[in-house]
Amino acid sequence: MATMAWQAAGVAYAGATHRHDARPCAGAVAARRIEGGCVIAVADGGGSPRGPAGARLAVEAAGDVLAACGHVLAREPARPGAVLAPATLARLSRGILEAWHDAVGDDAARASHAAALAAVLVAGDWCVGWQIGAGDVIAVGERARFVLPDGDARACLGGWGAAERARIAGWSLRGDPTRLFLVSSGGARGGRDDAAALRIAGWYLARLDEEGLAPVVDGVGDDLARASRLAGGADATLAFAHRPASRTARLDSDPGRGASIRASSCHVSGGWDERSRSVGARAGARRL
Repeated sequence: MATMAWQAAGVAYAGATHRHDARPCAGAVAARRIEGGCVIAVADGGGSPRGPAGARLAVEAAGDVLAACGHVLAREPARPGAVLAPATLARLSRGILEAWHDAVGDDAARASHAAALAAVLVAGDWCVGWQIGAGDVIAVGERARFVLPDGDARACLGGWGAAERARIAGWSLRGDPTRLFLVSSGGARGGRDDAAALRIAGWYLARLDEEGLAPVVDGVGDDLARASRLAGGADATLAFAHRPASRTARLDSDPGRGASIRASSCHVSGGWDERSRSVGARAGARRL
């Protein structure tokens, strides 16, 4: 089956709590195409005094480190079933933490900028997922599965033991049918259980295959608005990495409960420079 290049986009939704207080969204999202793949990242700094800035710096740090790694991995062939060496993953994880620390500053600044982060790199035959704090990394192919399931909400960048509490995985995509990665903040779950989250991920792939990236991302603000309400008004972020197929069978997926409400305030990221724009009931995104 022939496949097309990976596409990437993401949405950050400002929940009712922040909108009521006229505060900015504490979440950040970034999406970038690189040689042979893409990088997507979401972060949530809702629990810290300078969380929005910490989240923005988190997606930038993860993106820079993962993109640099991706340019190397894209040239490295991988056997089906291969995994990246633990030492390689450890260096990559430290690189993300150090890049964020360098961007934020001293220990006091790190605490005030604390943020949760989830990110995925796809490069050639390889994929890497990285996460700390609340949030999911889901892969969808013939089935939907958690790569890194919802983490410890108490863990974060800038928090105690961040190096030990961060989670990372790296594996070969050769022979792997994965065609969609979703990374999301805890608020994007909207109180749904694991089974519902996986059903919705499968439903997204079916819609992406039928409609393409831009129309689907155009409606994600609606999905996140409902999830935010179910999560008590929390901010919510979601990013996609999608590899279209020239021909594909439709998945038998249950969309779960509704994805057709109105968004109030969200930002769409279609590029690494995060030239986001505010949107109303319908959110636009450009295809990468």
